[in-house]
Order: sequence, then structure tokens, then C-alpha cells
Amino acid sequence: MAQRLVRTICPFCKEETLVEAHRLSALGIRSSRESERLWRGKGCSRCRNTGYMGRIGVYEVLSMESRTLELVHQDSSEESIRNEALNRGMTPLAYDAAQKVLKGITTLEEALMVAGIGVYPPLNEVSPRLCISRGELG
Repeated sequence: MAQRLVRTICPFCKEETLVEAHRLSALGIRSSRESERLWRGKGCSRCRNTGYMGRIGVYEVLSMESRTLELVHQDSSEESIRNEALNRGMTPLAYDAAQKVLKGITTLEEALMVAGIGVYPPLNEVSPRLCISRGELG
């Protein structure tokens, strides 16, 4: 299990902002538009002008099922173990962070800082249940 905390956007100064679509690709989000509407906190007295208030976890859980365990015992590469886990439905840390960005819970900058950049293939190439199309969860 991997877990990180991301700061959540202040609900009192939350506002829409446009983000260039190419910036979303670092978290595996594809968009057919030039930009997507996301959220940010502009800063207010309640959040001490940070734009953030509170934190929430982003998670990745690797279930050690028989096939995954077999790969570990065979000293398989990290990539093959990760691919097997993804095929069995694991949601990577970066994808959980991406979902929280698209839901307006945290910012793209915060997710990139905490979850890493460009580690995984686009969501829709991994699993239909993780597909994000035009900035919305599929």
C-alpha cells in the first residue's frame, strides 16, 4: 500500500480555472480539448491566503493475489508486476490523485507534487473504469 496526503482546495475561495490539456497528461489524463476547467483556491482569510484547507489521502493498494505473488517469487521485473496489478484492477497513486483533481478536491499542482509525473500510461489505455474523457471521469 502506498499513501500520500494532498492539500484540499479551500471551499470558501474555490474558483474555476483553465488548465492547458497537455499539463494533464503527466497524471495520465487525456483531453481532446485545448484546455480543461479545473478548480483552485484563490486565497482568503479563512485559508490564510493559501487556497488550501485540510488534507485528503491518495492511495494505491497492491493486492497480493496468486498470480502477483507468483511473479514476485519468480523475481519478475517491477514493470511486469505492476502491469499484472493494473490488469487486475489496481488504481495507481497518480490515478487516484488525478480523480481528485477532476472532482475539484485538490489542484493539479498539488497532485503532481505528491503523486509524481509521467509514470503511468494514459488512464484509458489501462482500464475502461479509469477512463477519463474530456476531463470527466468515465
